[in-house]
Amino acid sequence: MVDFRKRISKKRESKRINPIEIYEHLDRSSDIGDLREVQKNILLKWQDGYRANKDTILKLHTGQGKTIVGLLMLQSYLNECEEPCVYLCPNNYLMKQTCEQAERFGIPYVTVEGDLPSEFLEGDKILITSCQKMFNGLTKFGLKQNYIKVHSIVLDDAHACAEVINDTFKIKVNEEHKLYEEILSIFTTSLKNQGIGTFTDIKNGEYDAILPIPYWEWQNKHEEVTNIIAQHSRNDNDIKFAWPLIKDIIKYCTCIISGKGLEIYPEIGIIEKYSSFHNAKSRIYMSATVSDDSLFIKDLGVDKESIENPLTLEDEKWNGEKMILIPQRIDTSIKKNDLIKLFTKRDVDFGIVVLSPSFLKSKKWEESKGLIVNSDDIFDKVDELKKGNYENVLIFSNRYDGIDLPDNACRILIIDGKPSGASIEDRYNEMVISDSDILQRKCAQKIEQGFGRAVRGKKDYAAVIIIDNELIKFIRSSSTQKYFSDQTRTQINIGLDITEFAIEDMQTEQVKPMDSFVKLINQLLSRDEGWKEFYEEQMNSMESLQHTNRFLEIFDYERKAGVAFMRGNHEVAVRYLQEIIDKYYNNSNDLKGWYLQKIAQYTTLSDPINGNKIQINAHKLNPYLLKPQSGMEFKRLDTVDAFRIERIKEWIQKFKDFNQMMLSVNENVSLLEFGISSEKFERTLDSIGTSLGFVTERPERKWKDGSDNLWHLDKNKYLLIECKNEVKETRTEIYKKEAGQINTSCAWFKSNYPNCELNPLMIINATRKGFQVHFNEDVKVMNRTKMELFKTNYWKFFNSFNEYKIDSITTSEIQTFIEQNRLTVEDILNHYSVSPR
Repeated sequence: MVDFRKRISKKRESKRINPIEIYEHLDRSSDIGDLREVQKNILLKWQDGYRANKDTILKLHTGQGKTIVGLLMLQSYLNECEEPCVYLCPNNYLMKQTCEQAERFGIPYVTVEGDLPSEFLEGDKILITSCQKMFNGLTKFGLKQNYIKVHSIVLDDAHACAEVINDTFKIKVNEEHKLYEEILSIFTTSLKNQGIGTFTDIKNGEYDAILPIPYWEWQNKHEEVTNIIAQHSRNDNDIKFAWPLIKDIIKYCTCIISGKGLEIYPEIGIIEKYSSFHNAKSRIYMSATVSDDSLFIKDLGVDKESIENPLTLEDEKWNGEKMILIPQRIDTSIKKNDLIKLFTKRDVDFGIVVLSPSFLKSKKWEESKGLIVNSDDIFDKVDELKKGNYENVLIFSNRYDGIDLPDNACRILIIDGKPSGASIEDRYNEMVISDSDILQRKCAQKIEQGFGRAVRGKKDYAAVIIIDNELIKFIRSSSTQKYFSDQTRTQINIGLDITEFAIEDMQTEQVKPMDSFVKLINQLLSRDEGWKEFYEEQMNSMESLQHTNRFLEIFDYERKAGVAFMRGNHEVAVRYLQEIIDKYYNNSNDLKGWYLQKIAQYTTLSDPINGNKIQINAHKLNPYLLKPQSGMEFKRLDTVDAFRIERIKEWIQKFKDFNQMMLSVNENVSLLEFGISSEKFERTLDSIGTSLGFVTERPERKWKDGSDNLWHLDKNKYLLIECKNEVKETRTEIYKKEAGQINTSCAWFKSNYPNCELNPLMIINATRKGFQVHFNEDVKVMNRTKMELFKTNYWKFFNSFNEYKIDSITTSEIQTFIEQNRLTVEDILNHYSVSPR
């Protein structure tokens, strides 16, 4: 073989360090051109000011070529230090895409199947792999002191990577696993004390039945739990990959159990155990411009300064074209079922995709011949779309990120629901601090990720259709819009503006609402010049909300508290959490209670008596938290001060205008639905009762005993409600166990509300008693027909105020509308229910 280097007259140059120079000398495919200006600019900025940083947050708009930028940064480090460098992807699909790009750009790389490749270990080539390869309890990169030294790491789609990494510290098993049965058996008594009804639902396998094991019981029995888990850890894939990470800190973990499984996880991820990552000299986190990166502090141990000073280009304010439309805003006559028919029956030469929060909610689309995509074939279906197969409307359930649908792969993206937590931990958090700014911010980020699925570059465009009332309220409400990025918030407001224009045209041209809606979409699809100019003008005049990101400090305190707690420094951990309360949540009962419960958990390890006292205070502030071991005082649900009409008036006047009020009303109407999760249904029922001027509570959640919902209607008159909305609508009979539950709730009521009038109601579509079903009281049933009638009258009642100013509504007008819409107390008790046969 000829050695051409011997024939080069000049002295061989050292390896190139400048990433732009590296790119110029790559053996690229013939169709690969020069670096874009934005790529050059970001690489120059990195070279001059960020190269020496341990942590760098790289933020570029979608479609601006982050992958090659990240690969060039790694190649630069590799050339400089000749030490191992890793490019991490959140899943195998993105890993495959990255390898294909590296191949086309001519960047040498290796992957891993068995042992780590020598070319990687010797610093010759970049290793491209998935997060799961580096982050697991049996990782080939090693743990603690026995680890492979890595110089530099790039995390592609860092938010998705962070979720993967967090999951590695979690033991998750389903209800059929032996560990599930053993844990449930050990803690049966304590779980029953936290809610006998919920515990019964857990035993019956209900998805939304969720209870945390009380931390004091977990701490007392952690050795027994540790021994049981250890027995399963050798050959069980559900356990063995997490076990080495948490086996020494089970005492400090939390366990939450549902009817479908359980999760065991530490207070925070112990990222330090992944020494290859923790000790890397450079870590680059690639993040979308719309993302809030503050959670990296808690999840990955990134310092605040790195998040406050990301590597980005200030003059790149927005990217891509989104027409965000709310069809119901054009006219309330546009119904979801009509939209489903419209989009599933259109013969189009582009992809139409639906993002749904659950498989259950996706069923309506499937009934209209939409195709639900399963996790097993998700990336095959995405590839089919990209290749031009537009035959079906594809429905992705609870996948608001990780799917790229550029150009014709998706020109119409339909969002049919607000994102909800997939894990048991997330769903429990949503139950107890549902309205917290922490969860709202997280939800806003998921929604933004969903919006971005169909627009993957500067010249890409798509219509984003919002058809779910809960989501509509979230994106339109002034209290939650602030959690969106400037770009997304501007796009939402553009959508609201153009629907107003459509309404004006509809009125002047006598166009039907649905036709007006379709015309708007067609203006986007036909590349109407007026629309394009209007959009660009509005986006260029985008205003930036200036506000301090308090989550940086909150998550910093949370991480420090978690680390201190697991190291046995309980007093230090408590001080950090108290700082959060004092600085941010002293006036927020739910979150103050949430952090007080954590303080109680930390305190109980050394001072159980004081810990219980703190838990009592936490439960008083937020009754959905753990019931304390002792000392909880039951308080009856009694009417206080104002009459019902005055309470309705107060509820109405908390909104700034009629439209804001109707957002809440529409959300309530849409969530009071058979088939929806029991938690959302019961929370909505509570909200409806409050809006109608009744004093309400959820006894089973608050007192861990009693009915699902309780409304104080008038004087000593109460409506006790058991919700069976998740029961299949095709069922015709009420089962014995359901009758037993409402009988138990009635007994609880009589014990705690002597001499009060009890009116028990079961919400279930079945109206016939099954075999051996007996009610101890005169129970009535609200079936679908009656519930739809109630929802209609509820909506009509509030819509009656359309012509009135919110702040000037009189009590007499409210009373008139109550009577006209059959919402008097007597109507509530008799008009919307039937006696079971």
